[in-house]
Amino acid sequence: MSQSHLRFILGGVAAVAIPGAMLHFTTSDDRLAAGMSAAPFGWPRVLAAHLVASLPLGVLVAASLRRVPELAGVARWVWIVIGVAIAVVATVVFPGVGEGLAEADVGPIAALLLRAALGFGLVLPWCMAALGSPPELDPPTRPGLTFGLATTAALIPCGLFAVLVIEAQTKHAAELLGRDRLARAELVLMGLSELGSNLPVAERSPSQLRSELGRVLPRMRQTAAQPLPAHPTLGERIARSELLVRLDRLAEAAEVLEPILESKRDTVLDLLREVGGNPPQRTAVILAGTVPTVVGRPPLSAPTGIATAMVFRCIDQYHARLYLASIYRDQMRWAESDAILEPVLGDWLPEVGCNRTAEAICQPALDILVYNAKADHRPADTLRWLEVGLARLPDRAAYYQYQLGMQYQSMGRPNIAMRHLESAVALDPERYGAQVKEQLQQLRTHTPGCLLHSKP
Repeated sequence: MSQSHLRFILGGVAAVAIPGAMLHFTTSDDRLAAGMSAAPFGWPRVLAAHLVASLPLGVLVAASLRRVPELAGVARWVWIVIGVAIAVVATVVFPGVGEGLAEADVGPIAALLLRAALGFGLVLPWCMAALGSPPELDPPTRPGLTFGLATTAALIPCGLFAVLVIEAQTKHAAELLGRDRLARAELVLMGLSELGSNLPVAERSPSQLRSELGRVLPRMRQTAAQPLPAHPTLGERIARSELLVRLDRLAEAAEVLEPILESKRDTVLDLLREVGGNPPQRTAVILAGTVPTVVGRPPLSAPTGIATAMVFRCIDQYHARLYLASIYRDQMRWAESDAILEPVLGDWLPEVGCNRTAEAICQPALDILVYNAKADHRPADTLRWLEVGLARLPDRAAYYQYQLGMQYQSMGRPNIAMRHLESAVALDPERYGAQVKEQLQQLRTHTPGCLLHSKP
């Protein structure tokens, strides 16, 4: 390899690595924690894609500029300094560009053109430094076609990639909203707005939803700045923890709830002994109603007085444990989350089938346990908890059959996967019919399952 070729390759690497690293690592901590990168590119892969895709056009333009007499004699180090200076300016200016892009709601095409122009501006000085004077590249015989192809290469692949990123991050934003992590969702919505996304999130556009969160979150931050009482009640701990989760302050939210793990847990049997009366009456008192949600406690169809107070105390304790387990899940503390949930299931699974409260507690507990096992790459535990859900929560049998089918498919066991997927369709054809049809067809034609399982 000649020295000129090596210099050219190193220049291309520098054109992507240096401005990309400078932009990424000067991004705000909140965006980095959310897996994002510099505005207006949204995510690191989008930034890298634009820098790489701009290289062919950058090289062609740099070669043309190097033939201009006024620029031919400029030393390489001057272009390197210019490249670094442009990257430094970009770290200051680009956040405002991203904010303006998100506010203007320009759409995906205009956002793509702007990102491509910015990426080209970042790599051009480095391409100038990589080429000699005169440049080693011969002038293109058909410059119009060559520049057109290079421009297309800088736009089309990045546009298609941005579509995939938008689809994935739209689902991620909806998931964050479902988990009540509003501050983290606002950042993802900001990234989607920067990419010009027009896909709805919670039936609203990303820019509209981000605007709504922008009005709510400052008030939440003011509330969270107020200290808790010296001896907070369980309800106050739950409310503060929920507020901190909305603000994406998970470590603080867990810290608020962790003292409940040191106190004695009031089990169902404990309350049965305290309420008194004959067993059927006691069970009716304790098991009526549903688990309280983050927006308030629904009414219980139970007697008033001390018995109802004990019911609420018991349910609040389980609610607090479930919530702490969900925080540990989001912190990727899988084992600690499981350690909280398994005793909860031990208390409430025997009561499933005769009351709504037991089902309402066990359902989210099983969902978190399944998520933990999948995320922690424990397929045997994933299957175990899905089987428990299938056996003990018949109202969700179709859901568990579908999840079992997907799990067996991911484990490379198509025959068993098809049986569970077909069972899901049979139990709930309206929800799973169209969703499963393509998966079954793929399993029957692209896996060994086609040899082991016949069509119904």
